[in-house]
Amino acid sequence: MPVRAFRAVWNRARKTPSTVRTRLHVDCAIEDGGRTLAGLVRACADRGPVCITGRDAPSAPDIAGFLRRHGLAPPKPAAEPAGEPAVSIVYSRRFPPRPPLPGRVRVLFLDMDNPAGADRKTAYRTIGNACNYDLLVTSAPDPDAVGKAIRQAYGIDVPNIRSQRDWQAECDAIAARPAIRRSDRDEKTAMVVVGMHRSGTSLVSHLLARAGFDLPTSLMPPGEDNRDGFWESPIIAALNDGILKEYGAGWDRLFSSVRLKDAGAGLDAHVGRIRETIRAQYPDARAIVLKDPRICLLMPVWHRALVAEGYVPRYILTTRHPVEVAMSLQRRNRIMVGIGVFLWADHMVTALEFLRDKPVFAAFFDRLLDAPDAVMARIWSMFAFPPETLPADLSAVAQPSLRHHLEQRPALAVAVKPAWDLYRALADGSGHLPPVAQVEAFRTWLQEQKILLGL
Repeated sequence: MPVRAFRAVWNRARKTPSTVRTRLHVDCAIEDGGRTLAGLVRACADRGPVCITGRDAPSAPDIAGFLRRHGLAPPKPAAEPAGEPAVSIVYSRRFPPRPPLPGRVRVLFLDMDNPAGADRKTAYRTIGNACNYDLLVTSAPDPDAVGKAIRQAYGIDVPNIRSQRDWQAECDAIAARPAIRRSDRDEKTAMVVVGMHRSGTSLVSHLLARAGFDLPTSLMPPGEDNRDGFWESPIIAALNDGILKEYGAGWDRLFSSVRLKDAGAGLDAHVGRIRETIRAQYPDARAIVLKDPRICLLMPVWHRALVAEGYVPRYILTTRHPVEVAMSLQRRNRIMVGIGVFLWADHMVTALEFLRDKPVFAAFFDRLLDAPDAVMARIWSMFAFPPETLPADLSAVAQPSLRHHLEQRPALAVAVKPAWDLYRALADGSGHLPPVAQVEAFRTWLQEQKILLGL
C-alpha cells in the first residue's frame, strides 16, 4: 500500500470511536528501527484488526516505512470491526508493562536489553501483569535466556515467553481456540472461587484463566509464599479487608462469621462499593474469574453485587485437609495450628451455609493436583459450558511443588472430629456439597467451641 493511501486509512481510523477502528491502530515506542515490531504487526494483521498501545506514538507513515524497509507489505485495510480487535499488543521497553487491552489474543512484547535489571518488587508486578496475557514475545534472539535471567535474578518464571519468530504458530493456536471469553454466550458469567486460604483457590483461578475467563485488570503479583501467582486483585482483597475490619472481623480472626452475622443488614451498605470495584476491575468483561478467600465471609453482599452488575455467579469451593491448611498458615503467618484448624472451619461452614442453594462445584485440592484436566472437565459439565472451550492438557499448571505438608497430616483429635468428618464429606469426589443437616450440626459444634474458648 502506498504511504499516501496508508495515511488516508490511518486518518480515517483516528476519527472513528475506539471500539470501531480500522485494521491498524499504533501508539507505541519504537527504538529498534521497527524491525521486530514490523514483523509482529505483519503476522498479527493476518488474524484481523490489530491494536498496539504504548507511551510514544510514531506516525502512520513511520509504520508504513518500517514495513517497507524490512520487506513486509503493509496490511490491507479491513472492514471496520464491531467489537474487540483480533490482536491486542502492549509494547514495552521498561518494567512494569501496562495491563492488556481487550482482544481475542493479547500479547505482551518485551523489547528490552536487560530484563533482570529491575528491582524485585517491579519484576513481581511485571509477572503479575503478564498473567493477563495469552502470550509474551521478546525481541531477544534467545527467549530462554531472557526467562533464565529473570528467574535467576528474582526466582520467578515468565510464563509462555516466545521469540518473534515463534509467534505466528502460537498466535494461530490461541486465536483458533474458542475460549469462554470469545464465545457467543448471551449471559455474563462470574466464576467465583472461594475457600479457605492455602486451599488451592489460586490454582483453580489459574486454571480458569487458562481456559479463557478474564482476570481483574489489577493482578496481585507472585510472592515468596506463592511463586506461581495468586490470580486475584489486590484492590478487591484490600476492599474486603476494610469491610471485615469495620465489623471487628478478619480472615485471621477466630469466629469472624459470628461478628458478621451480628452486623445483619448493615453489610448491604457496601454493595455499591463492591459494584464500583467490579466495574473497575472487569471493564466490559462478560466471563470473569473472581477469587479472594475473604469472600467466604462476605458472600451474600458479593453475590448481590454481581447479580446487580448483570453477572450469573457460579461458585467453585476448594477444600484441602484442614491440618495441611493450618501447617501452611503456621509457616506463612505464624498462626498456631489449632487456630488454623478453627479458621478453616469458620470459613468452610460460612461458605457452605450460603452455597446450599447456589450453582456450586466442590473442588478437592489433592485431586486438582493429580488430575486437573478431569476436574476441569467435570466443572465444564456441571455448568454446561461448551466442551470445545476447555483447553487440553492443563497439567502444566498443577505443579507437584504446590503440594506441601503431606508428611504432617495426622488424624485430627477427637475434640475436632466434626471438622474431620466435614472434610471427608467434601473430599468424596462427587463435587457436591455435604447434606444440610451435617452442615447445621457442624455450625452448632463450632458455636460450642466458641463458648468453651470464652470468645
